[in-house]
Amino acid sequence: ATWRAPTATDNCAMQSFTSNYSPGATFPQGVTTVTYTAKDNANITSSCSFTVTVIDNTAPVITCPDTMTAPTDPNGCTAVVTYAPTASDNCGSATTVCSPASGSAFPMGSSTVTCTATDMSGNTARCAFTVAVNNQAPVTTITGPESGLIYAAGTSVTFTGSFTDNAGDTHTAIWMFDGLTTGGTVSEGSGTVTATYSFAAAGVYNVMLTVTDQCGHSGTSTH
Repeated sequence: ATWRAPTATDNCAMQSFTSNYSPGATFPQGVTTVTYTAKDNANITSSCSFTVTVIDNTAPVITCPDTMTAPTDPNGCTAVVTYAPTASDNCGSATTVCSPASGSAFPMGSSTVTCTATDMSGNTARCAFTVAVNNQAPVTTITGPESGLIYAAGTSVTFTGSFTDNAGDTHTAIWMFDGLTTGGTVSEGSGTVTATYSFAAAGVYNVMLTVTDQCGHSGTSTH
């Protein structure tokens, strides 16, 4: 801070004229008292003072992450996502609060996170970013029997299929033979689906396998 320094006069010679701060001094945030003291040769003193007030009206600087993409947690339809935006301030530190908070469970789709940094003087700054949670649909393949094989009516036919999906997801399966439907037996460990079905009537049947995960996403293949 700078100012025009006061002057001192006396009817006799001056011995000293001092101050605790000089023009151009650097002051801390808050209120500081500057005092000038004049002393004459008779050791008589006189003082005057004024205050210098330094205020912080500069907002902190906050930086949010870029868009964050996460798969759903195993056997779930949400994802727990953590993040840590950074904040700095010209006068000390700043605290950061985000909504939703880091470590929250986010649903599938896109969600907006808003973060606010507040410095010790109450100045604030905000930033926002997107959390995108996805759950891919299963990818299915019919592995047996071979297309075009002929069976006698009433014969039990074993159907096999395989699927891939997010690790830890759980699944159900349906086999369809034109308008006929039967459930499939799912082996999560091997990623396979089986079913046995007896066709009472002769004919040519289109085979369809549909595998659905716990979030309702389905993958279908035909044979």
